[in-house]
Amino acid sequence: MPKFSFQITKDITATAQVEVEADTIEAAQEIALKPSWFNDPANATFEIDDENLARSAYLPDPDEYEEIAPTPSP
Repeated sequence: MPKFSFQITKDITATAQVEVEADTIEAAQEIALKPSWFNDPANATFEIDDENLARSAYLPDPDEYEEIAPTPSP
C-alpha cells in the first residue's frame, strides 16, 4: 500500500496585551490592527492562547505531496 507525506494546517489564536498612544480609543485600535504595527515585536508579543485544540484542519496545498515507498513487511 502506498504511503504519502504532506502538510496539514490548523488555525490557532494568539493574544498580545498592547499599549498604544493615540487621541481616541478608535485611533488606538486602528493603529494596533495594522500589520506593520503588530508585527513589530517592540509593539506586540503574541502568546498562543490556552485551549488551542484542533477543531479542524485543512490542506494548505493539496497538490504538494510526496509518495513514499511503503515499509517492507518483515
